[in-house]
Amino acid sequence: MRINKSQVRRLVREVIEEQENIGVKVDVEQEDLLGDQDKMRAALLTMYPEKQVDMFMDMTYNREPKPLQEALTKSDKDEVKAMVKKEIDSMLSKELKKAVEDELTKALKTKDVKNDIADVTKKIMKKLYKDLSLQHPYIIDRIKL
Repeated sequence: MRINKSQVRRLVREVIEEQENIGVKVDVEQEDLLGDQDKMRAALLTMYPEKQVDMFMDMTYNREPKPLQEALTKSDKDEVKAMVKKEIDSMLSKELKKAVEDELTKALKTKDVKNDIADVTKKIMKKLYKDLSLQHPYIIDRIKL
């Protein structure tokens, strides 16, 4: 018979609640019991044979994760690609937006950039005025003052 964690928890609770009836005093706090291997072993030995308790303890505490040995299918690979792409896009969009804003605020504060923006604006205004006055004089005539 195999013992799973929920059964062990239930059994430990029973042992703690009925420790006077068993005749064996188990001096263990219920919260500490599941974290300490020695206390867990002592509580289990009050109810089960040593061989069975050893097998359970080995199964529970000495288990190392084993690497997955099967190959990924095409759908698994597609799912992984989609998840990675989604994460990268979200991270890049947040970081890129912040980086661009920071660089623009730094650049716009400099005097050279302000002068360049003013020069470009003046050139555009001059060309617009010339175009409106020479090729479309009726637009200027429609302006009411």
